[in-house]
Amino acid sequence: VDGSPYMGLFGRFEEGTVKNLTVQGKISVTSSSASKLYVGGVAGYVSGSAVISDVTADMQIDAYLTSTATTDFVYAGGIVGYITDSAITGTSASGSIQASKAGSYGTSYAGGIAGYHDGDISDCANRADISVGFKTSGESEMSYPNSASPDTAYVGGLCGNGGGSSSHVYNNYNEGNLSVVNNSALNGRED
Repeated sequence: VDGSPYMGLFGRFEEGTVKNLTVQGKISVTSSSASKLYVGGVAGYVSGSAVISDVTADMQIDAYLTSTATTDFVYAGGIVGYITDSAITGTSASGSIQASKAGSYGTSYAGGIAGYHDGDISDCANRADISVGFKTSGESEMSYPNSASPDTAYVGGLCGNGGGSSSHVYNNYNEGNLSVVNNSALNGRED
């Protein structure tokens, strides 16, 4: 799939509530036209005081951005790719999540619940295996950043990264495996 930068059951979701939902399947997206790619089992991008609650996602997610620009980003999560000013509660994710970018420049975010969050995540569980990396032209497998390259990879069991004074992560747990080869690639958030 190439085109929309927002991928999921709902590509982009603003305001309102999604609850009591089960999603299962595979999202495999390669984009050469977007500078930012948002991929999640439920939604790629969530904002505007939206609430996602009591959702179960069993997904295989592979998000690959072919751009080599340092200002381009890929966000992938079992529930949402990117969430801001919204909440996720009582959800669980399983399966696998992979976020990768071409070359060794730019930023990749991957998390079991959210790739990036600036909101609330509570009472959630992740069982998905998560990996982040970079691909060069013609590679089918990911490689991992090294300390000499100007790239960043954020990976976490719940969220790859996030923050802001109004964001909270509480009463959650992770059982998924994280693929981190080089310590310089591990920049996950600890709450």
